[in-house]
Amino acid sequence: MTAPNPKLHQVLQKSRPHLEQCQDATTDGSLGAQSVPADFTSHEKFELLSAYMDDEVTAEERALVEHWLSSDPLMRRHYQKQLKLRAAIKSFLD
Repeated sequence: MTAPNPKLHQVLQKSRPHLEQCQDATTDGSLGAQSVPADFTSHEKFELLSAYMDDEVTAEERALVEHWLSSDPLMRRHYQKQLKLRAAIKSFLD
């Protein structure tokens, strides 16, 4: 894991209370819709999703992003588009 950039560091600091709530979620590991407050801006979610895709997140941050991906259809679509874009760029460069 590499050191986060300053903007990402701010997002990660903001995520800390939410990550603690994720850890306090149900014992089976599932997260209900109310488990993680939705007070992240779109930009902050994008920054954390990008870090997730670059494998630059902690286990707790990974859990938060995976919660978003499992519970938010818009976030899932954005993630799928980013995967396709990365694949297209990789294909172009190969």
